[in-house]
Amino acid sequence: MDWSGRKPRRIVAIDLSSFSTAWRQIGAHLERTARVRPSFLVGRLELLPLSDVVVDLAVSDAVFEHCQALDAVVRETFRVLRPGGYVYAGYGPLWYSYGGDHFAGRGGLTHGFSHLELPPADYREYVRQYRTDDEDTQAGIRFIDLDLFSRLTTRQYLTSFEQAGFDIVDLVLELSIEALRFRRTWPRRFERIVTTNVHLMPDDLIIKANLVILRKPP
Repeated sequence: MDWSGRKPRRIVAIDLSSFSTAWRQIGAHLERTARVRPSFLVGRLELLPLSDVVVDLAVSDAVFEHCQALDAVVRETFRVLRPGGYVYAGYGPLWYSYGGDHFAGRGGLTHGFSHLELPPADYREYVRQYRTDDEDTQAGIRFIDLDLFSRLTTRQYLTSFEQAGFDIVDLVLELSIEALRFRRTWPRRFERIVTTNVHLMPDDLIIKANLVILRKPP
């Protein structure tokens, strides 16, 4: 979502690595269309390079599912927000969903939960078999190689937000059509995945993504 249409006075974007070419292009576009020149910073979300209470709105898209230290990320977000400030975050696929490793499902429906079903050695062989030579930086193989997954359920994400002090204003759940098809096709396999991971509920395999709006109390 492009938030520049809301005419912000300032935009600060933070990433783990520098993408100078893309940042110049985005900056020029926003300066031309929204009359605001964004600032791009390199930093870790667990230790944001920002002062306390300086942000009105924090936006995160397809990031939280990759945060291994999500509690620290959420606490830092709370710190930099002004009282009454908001967080808009969309994240997924969740780890326990169909294709939750951003890779499983290659090779057909039967492989959609390979990251949960297969023993480690078999999973590595599955990834080796289906990886390609032209994987881009956003492909699942990069996240697998770096083990960039939070491995949390929807309930665990919400608990993290609440423990940091946020009020949950809204929550939208995106369901996975592929997961529902998998359950209809192989109900016993589906149930075995749930029972093998004792902290899971059946819905955890079906919920593909979360979209939340959080508020820091005034």
